[in-house]
Amino acid sequence: SDVCSSDLRLLSDEGLMKLVLSLPVFLRKLTAPAVLVYALNRSVELLEKSKRHEEAVVLLERLLQTDFLHKYRGFWYERLCLDLDNHLKKPKVALNNIKTALKDEYVRGARRLSLHQRIIKICKAKKNTELEEQLEQFQAKHDWQDPGAQDLTTVVISGKMVSKDGVAGTKSVFMLTDPEGGTTYCNVEELVREHYKCEGLYEGSHAEGAVLNSILALLFWEIIYTTKVPDAFRDPAQSQPLDWDTDDFYINRRQLIDQRILQIEGMSESDVCEAVEAAFTSNVGVCSLVAWDRWRGPAHLLGLVRCIPPQKLARIMERMIKDHRTYRYRYRYKIGRAHV
Repeated sequence: SDVCSSDLRLLSDEGLMKLVLSLPVFLRKLTAPAVLVYALNRSVELLEKSKRHEEAVVLLERLLQTDFLHKYRGFWYERLCLDLDNHLKKPKVALNNIKTALKDEYVRGARRLSLHQRIIKICKAKKNTELEEQLEQFQAKHDWQDPGAQDLTTVVISGKMVSKDGVAGTKSVFMLTDPEGGTTYCNVEELVREHYKCEGLYEGSHAEGAVLNSILALLFWEIIYTTKVPDAFRDPAQSQPLDWDTDDFYINRRQLIDQRILQIEGMSESDVCEAVEAAFTSNVGVCSLVAWDRWRGPAHLLGLVRCIPPQKLARIMERMIKDHRTYRYRYRYKIGRAHV
């Protein structure tokens, strides 16, 4: 495409790229080639919406040849395989790209799961009967993932949905009726919260990753905001170090993080609460990873902290602090507590 033949020349400048690749991964995103790649990443969506899928595939393949915006690699592989399978009708080529993607150390978490689901879709399609054997080969691998509802404890909550009148792309709205006959319209998250309120869990939070990210930041405050890591902080208004959400973050603080995880594992519930409260009180309002506006005060947050046993909290925090980019959000959880 025109985009690939002109703008990507910058990525072929050997002198510039040698300089960029000599930098730590977390500083490469601040260079001119990275800004170009950010822009080209958005161009993928524009090409797809314009139904220029062949050009989108060419651009995605070129982006995957770069080596400095690792967090996008899973997304690029996902879009590449979707375009090849759905739009260009090349399921075999899509499968070969998935094989490559699953060997990429930067393709993790939900992106990896999405690619596994794409494998199932391709191999089980009636038009691709010759690919069924490949599905068995994928499923035989030790890291195969295909979780279903049967793998989790399931609670079924019913609600009366308001008709969308055939309008696509709109969020579902539910209608709740209270004992006095009043009617409330709400989204699915509020419907779930009302259900558990009736079960005695009077306070809940639908906050994506804000709850666990707040606890993470408070328990690891001194480690996250240490100034001993070169170039991690270049502006006093930063809410996080520049190597946050990169592999360099854990590598640069490995010993401190491992020690802190062991400390949390050995804590009692009161110890954890004391640590969270101390960090909250000392740093309240500071621009950081903590969602201060969600908490009425430390006691409010501690009510939720007490819902998670310290050993389980340590395992959650370990996963997040070691690979925050993969596990930072896209949680669907409800944390609630009952009247005492």
